[in-house]
Amino acid sequence: MVASAGLLRGDRDGQVSADDPLVHNFDLPMMVGRPDPSCWALDPYKPVTCVSSDPLTTQPAVARSTSYSYPPWPYLLPGLASFVPWPTTYTYLARALSAVLAVLLAAAALNRLRPISPIMTAGALLSMTPIVWFTLGIVNPSAMAIAGGMALWTALLTYRDGPRRPNALLALGWAATLLPRRDGPVWLTVIVLVCCVVTNQRPLQLWQQLPGAIKALMATVTVIPLLNSFIDHDTPFNVLLTLTPLGLIALQLWMVQWDRWRSSRTRTLAASATVALIAVVAVALVRNRPGGFDAEQLRRVVGQSGEHLRQIVGVLGWLDAAVPWLGVFLFWAALGGLGLVAMMFAPRVAAIGLGAIALAVGLAWMMELGQAWSYGNYWQGRYTLPFAIGWGLVFASGWRSRTDPISERRMAWAIGAMAWAVWNFGFVAAQQRWAVGKDGSYLPWEWNTWGSPVNPMLLCVIHAVLSAWFVRLAIGASTQPEPASR
Repeated sequence: MVASAGLLRGDRDGQVSADDPLVHNFDLPMMVGRPDPSCWALDPYKPVTCVSSDPLTTQPAVARSTSYSYPPWPYLLPGLASFVPWPTTYTYLARALSAVLAVLLAAAALNRLRPISPIMTAGALLSMTPIVWFTLGIVNPSAMAIAGGMALWTALLTYRDGPRRPNALLALGWAATLLPRRDGPVWLTVIVLVCCVVTNQRPLQLWQQLPGAIKALMATVTVIPLLNSFIDHDTPFNVLLTLTPLGLIALQLWMVQWDRWRSSRTRTLAASATVALIAVVAVALVRNRPGGFDAEQLRRVVGQSGEHLRQIVGVLGWLDAAVPWLGVFLFWAALGGLGLVAMMFAPRVAAIGLGAIALAVGLAWMMELGQAWSYGNYWQGRYTLPFAIGWGLVFASGWRSRTDPISERRMAWAIGAMAWAVWNFGFVAAQQRWAVGKDGSYLPWEWNTWGSPVNPMLLCVIHAVLSAWFVRLAIGASTQPEPASR
């Protein structure tokens, strides 16, 4: 919020703080960045009742931020809220302005899936984990990146389905995945890579099907991250991240050559050599990071892999409001169920889905090790979500056309019910943590301790009802049984 308000005032960098060079100060209305969460952030046992109760005003004050150097594009709309004369409405308006484009993009992706495949719709709902919903509702660049990833996955995996091609969804998903974060080019590249392998389509074939205006837009947008890196004087590692879309050219050449190889032995050797080459390049990049290679940091990063996968389901707020383990288990059980069924009907696609999960873990290692940080827990699960949000779609795409409509409908409802349960486990746990702390009362009627605009118990009921309606709306319209005559 502080970075967005400063950007809209023409002050992107602020002034370096005297006590911490990584923090920059901005002269902004006092309501921006308030109340200060430092009294409870990162401490799950402390409720938010400790925050200052001083009235918010529009008077000038100094606000601190570490987000000043992020790509500016997702900050433009929420920054407008800092000009409102009503300080108590600022936070809600800033979050709404941040959410509007991301929510519309996610809704467009679900709207594309509904008439095509109920099981893919259910897979998309499952992939929208509590941390996805949480991130969509706050001012955070990951919100647009996650929604963009969802749109890009959907457009690529359903490009040949239906009478109309999702060209607009593809272009918007491309831009939204690419622009908000420095790692956007990496996720865009691997999303296109996996989708091309799943659909047996080469990148050039997809490119040739696009209208000229869409091609021009996508080509222009792809260059912007590289320009940002030079303007911001990024590290060599971050500059190299912006060049990863060039890997799609290598993928095109590799797939053409793959078709020419008839021998399974030749293909196995080629695949092994490619994986080895990618590993060598990744190691080379990491060794050239600021500060050089650190074996102890590598151990810490690899050891965090399980926590990263848990964070994909949800550790909300300042990494202090965790979804209960039962919710985490339900998510991975549902995703595993999709994968197992896909293994029965389309083992190649199931293997690709498993490979995508392994690829995400490896990329998280590389991108954390490539940063200048040394503490080994810089990377968070939500950073992987533009890519992870497509895992359910990949598994579902492997068998959606190989079963009868009744079986597909039943499986879709089962996955949708699990998604609903995971969402509500996370929502209730978050309400309890913020109201009374992690070890506080489990009785919802005792949670109204911090002056929330709506009673937390009532919020939980409303959330359960509306999320059930949402699952029904998303899956129900696309699960009508076909007439018996067909």
